[in-house]
Amino acid sequence: MGTTSFAAEVADLYQSRTAISSQNEAERQRATATILQQVLVKVVGKQSALAKKDLSGLLEQADQFFTHYAYERDPVLANQQLRLTFNEKALNQALSAMGLPIRHKSRPESLIWLVVNTGNSQRILGAEDQGSTAYQAVKQAARQRGLPIFLPLMDLQDQHQLRFALSSLTMDEDSAFVQASKRYDAEIIILASVVTHQEGVSITWQWLKEGELQRYQSEGELSSALSEGLKILAETLAEEFAVVDTKALKRDYQMIIRDIKDFTDYSRVQSYMNGLQTVSQVEIVSLKDKQLDLKLRLASGLTLLNQVIQSDGLLMEERAETQQPNSDIIYYRLRH
Repeated sequence: MGTTSFAAEVADLYQSRTAISSQNEAERQRATATILQQVLVKVVGKQSALAKKDLSGLLEQADQFFTHYAYERDPVLANQQLRLTFNEKALNQALSAMGLPIRHKSRPESLIWLVVNTGNSQRILGAEDQGSTAYQAVKQAARQRGLPIFLPLMDLQDQHQLRFALSSLTMDEDSAFVQASKRYDAEIIILASVVTHQEGVSITWQWLKEGELQRYQSEGELSSALSEGLKILAETLAEEFAVVDTKALKRDYQMIIRDIKDFTDYSRVQSYMNGLQTVSQVEIVSLKDKQLDLKLRLASGLTLLNQVIQSDGLLMEERAETQQPNSDIIYYRLRH
């Protein structure tokens, strides 16, 4: 199978939600950074890549990236939740500026055969088992990772093909699970065998993509064990399908700030620029004719810097008549 033959576009990639205790503004602001972190995991795909970056500046400016919010009541958890939708273009620009990979919204579909072993019984969950704890846990873990995953129908055709499959849970090209998967045209086939024990569950994972088989295990409480298993899948796929925009990695700029009238203005601007988390180094080149010339080393990229400055309101971005696209010189004016 090709790498894009049976891809599905993840519709809610740039939105997520979290539980809240009230609808006041302070609570919403606290929750916004948490929800943005959830979205970053889905968009980037690799938690390990996020862990290597200083995301503090991005998270502190989370309010600058969301476009819609709504308060909802979760029917399963019976609690109130805040759902946020973020600006795809602006967030991608900020991530690219930090050198982070971005997975495309179109992602390979995965079919999961979820075998639940309880006592002496074995059962393969299907689409009709939406009310089961395991089904809900798989769907929740897949949403958290931005993975388009679906369960089989488990209709008469599936039951007939798999009538002897539970005696040997294998995933080679000739196995019953692989043969039964052909009707679904999924690019990735997953077999997850859940065994319940006193401390929780252990899950044996096998997944097949383009003839390549991978195996691993996860353990713990059901939801966390399923989440850990799908995390490994998501991280592996992110390596294959993520793209880093190398053009956005530029860090060094010359910044010209106009309308600096006196020493008080100079001190305000100097203090402000030194306090920006998106700027790692500030060097003063000159101050003359009401113009302050700086050399900057950015920590998070130009897009995020511009958004932070616009939000703070001390400086106003300008564009010089002679300024060229992708120039290393950026222009601002002090607001009075």
